[in-house]
Amino acid sequence: MKVKLFILISILLTVGCASPEKKAQKLIKDNLITNMNDPKSYESVSFESLDSSFTDIETDPQMNALFEKSQYFLREAKEKEAEYESIYVYDQQTISEKRKISDEWGAALDSANYYSDEMKEYHRNFKSVFNGWKMSHTFRGKNSFGATIKNTSVFYFDKDLTQVTDVVSEE
Repeated sequence: MKVKLFILISILLTVGCASPEKKAQKLIKDNLITNMNDPKSYESVSFESLDSSFTDIETDPQMNALFEKSQYFLREAKEKEAEYESIYVYDQQTISEKRKISDEWGAALDSANYYSDEMKEYHRNFKSVFNGWKMSHTFRGKNSFGATIKNTSVFYFDKDLTQVTDVVSEE
């Protein structure tokens, strides 16, 4: 009984005292073995050091939403412009139709400008914040054709270093 208790305590201390670097490396290996074409072909080449990860403006969800809205209204404006240009004025009804389309065109341009200004303001006030950890890893493994290839990927982790949140290939 004492031997079992000693072994259990030893295991808990070993697992509980694992360095953040070792935790990240284990998470990476587990992720790769789960997601590789041929997990048995996995061969570690090197791990970079664990580093802090911060939000950036290019991947910020709010910035991307503002950009998408701006692009949507720009497309709308271009469609209205094309529609406006295609109408030949030959009576009062077509003049009225052209005027209506011109108003819609202007409204779309105003909305595109509004969201463009919002993006500029958001960019000016953007503050990068800590969002977890990252580690680069170079490894070999077989691709879907069976050829062994060398890969380097950056693995992103949550703040508590309990899971991989994203993987970005450097190739």
